[in-house]
Amino acid sequence: MKPTALLLTLLPLFSLRAAETDSLPSHPIEEVVVKGYKFELPLRDAPNKVEVISARDILHTPAVHLSDLIKKSTAAESVDMQGMTGGIEFRGFSPGGAGTNTYSVLLLDGVPMGTKNAAATFLSGLESVEIMKGPFSALYGSGAMGGVVNLFTKQSRDCISGSVSAGYGSYNTLELSAHAGGWLAHRLDFDLSFDYHRQHDDYKTGHNDLFRRTPYEKEVLDRNSYGMVYPNTGFDKKQGVLRVGYDLHGGWRLNLYNNLFHAGHARGNGTIWGLYDQTDKRVLRNYHRLDITGNAGNHSLRISPYFGNETSDYLNSGYEKTRSHYAYRTFGLVAQDAFRFRTGRLVFGIDNFSQRYVSTQSREDGTPTAPYQPDYYNIQTGAFAQLHLRLFRDRLIAQTGIRYDNTWFRTTATRLIDMKSSGKSYHSVNPTLALKYRPVPLLGLHSSIGRGFMAPEAFKTTGRYALEYVWNGSVSRTEYRGNPDLKPESSLTVDAGIGATTHDGSLQADVTWFLTDHRNMIVTEAAEDFAFYTYVNSSKSAVRGLEFLLSYDLGKSLGRDFSLKFYGNYTRIYHSSMTASDGETPIKYLSPNTAAFGADFTSRRFAARIGGRYLGHRIEDNFLYMTGPNYENVPFVTASGIEVRPTLVNDRTITLPDFMVFDCYLSYMPARNLTVAAEINNLLGENYMERDGYYMPGRNFMIRLSCRF
Repeated sequence: MKPTALLLTLLPLFSLRAAETDSLPSHPIEEVVVKGYKFELPLRDAPNKVEVISARDILHTPAVHLSDLIKKSTAAESVDMQGMTGGIEFRGFSPGGAGTNTYSVLLLDGVPMGTKNAAATFLSGLESVEIMKGPFSALYGSGAMGGVVNLFTKQSRDCISGSVSAGYGSYNTLELSAHAGGWLAHRLDFDLSFDYHRQHDDYKTGHNDLFRRTPYEKEVLDRNSYGMVYPNTGFDKKQGVLRVGYDLHGGWRLNLYNNLFHAGHARGNGTIWGLYDQTDKRVLRNYHRLDITGNAGNHSLRISPYFGNETSDYLNSGYEKTRSHYAYRTFGLVAQDAFRFRTGRLVFGIDNFSQRYVSTQSREDGTPTAPYQPDYYNIQTGAFAQLHLRLFRDRLIAQTGIRYDNTWFRTTATRLIDMKSSGKSYHSVNPTLALKYRPVPLLGLHSSIGRGFMAPEAFKTTGRYALEYVWNGSVSRTEYRGNPDLKPESSLTVDAGIGATTHDGSLQADVTWFLTDHRNMIVTEAAEDFAFYTYVNSSKSAVRGLEFLLSYDLGKSLGRDFSLKFYGNYTRIYHSSMTASDGETPIKYLSPNTAAFGADFTSRRFAARIGGRYLGHRIEDNFLYMTGPNYENVPFVTASGIEVRPTLVNDRTITLPDFMVFDCYLSYMPARNLTVAAEINNLLGENYMERDGYYMPGRNFMIRLSCRF
């Protein structure tokens, strides 16, 4: 069946993505507001580097999940890997090889969102995404060393309206979604949405090279990888969201937020050559939060208890088929007061973020085997205070704060792991200071300094355990011991910059220099006699860089009823070094150059966007050296018979080539409430990879019909 015919068949099902809202209002657009400081602040007054991705930008950016959106909207390091795994990092904090968030925090309406995986998300139903770069541990505690990603959901408080949408695209991909929201009764409002995305077939890699490749780069990319079907890369995911709000007397309000996410058959092939085992992953996450907010005089109060449970089940089809089950539970509370006074605000409060990790593993026949790590608790309780001042007729904005954290760890008894359970706790204090000065109304000088930290996982600090592995019929036993003297990782970041913003927001420009020193990095280390492994603080890193931002909206500056926006983000890291026991080396998995740029046009009936993304070369560990034969000029042949990079298996590291990809979005409204949209990912069919061996999709398209009511 042709894509257009299929769409016309599916549209009456009223199953959809978020509405394709392409028309612009004729009245002036409201000022962009930042909420990540725990109170609302105009973006032009933010003393730190903050970028806001609007609902319109989300709609016009071809993206399947959060990390996909951020890497296409801002110059940030992001890693997407098949099997629905994605991570985001900022300011030179390398995202590493695993592809999950490590040094940045994911929040939903200012509260931990119950996952570390930025790929296991949907983008519909969002009002905005705020990206706050720099150390924010003084506000959000552990992990906020490189930055914070804050997702803000819609709160419909008007007459009931909604949308339905259906889409079909490459690799037999189907999208269905629906949303409705508004007033149900006096004081009672809601938002209800459903989303479904299924990529049934395996995708193909790109077939082109935008840049002229050197012989080394050609060998790294591999001649067999162009236009190749990437086996075992299909997936499907669905999400349901329900928000119910109720206005109480005296300016108080209740919001109950519930989210259910399910991913079935998120498959992975290891690398494109199948050097690692194939996996079939299922993810189920439920998240519940109650927001109690209100005003009492000059006080704006909030209490938000929350609970999340994410389970992942893996079927590993390797030499010895195994089934793994992981449960990651989060629960806690945020309680705060934002006190207003004549020259500013004082925000203070307490929060608790508790994590419980449980895992089991078995062979295909059901025989239990030892999981890869013991079960544990991490419980973090913090008290914070932030003072925001507006001085000298708002020409000087100063923000200073401090946070105290107490983190308690405990490993617990885990089936088939020979271990001793124990606990430990430690304290951490992290201050911050940020300033913004306007010598003239449109120009702002800004600077900040702050400390960040990341708490280690419990099994790295306490207890001892042994794991047994069976490979080719032989049993290997490895003992691990927690290090009670292990310190949390810490960082100090300083930045300074100059920015310009017009009153109507049509022009935004900024240049920021930053310096980050990252200390007490945690690594695994073998004892002298190799009798066991433990965890130590042995490494430190230093990063120096520049960030550039430029955005100009011609339509807004002329006061017209259309928007023609040109934007660009560029990060240049001119120094990066890692110091460990074997000396100083460049930081792996980190590109010195990242950029996102494009143009976006929106009128009443038509919208178009073309965006580009550039990622420079980066050094990685060479997994072929670790798994392939260590003999010069001897080819490595996969199980499928493909010869892979025969002359590079003797290199411990490998340099991945740079790449540039383009995306395109088009939409048209033939009727008042009907929109036809098309998007093309990887417009030029670039063959590229963000991690060695994990090639990204080639050119692919999506056609979508949406109806509003």
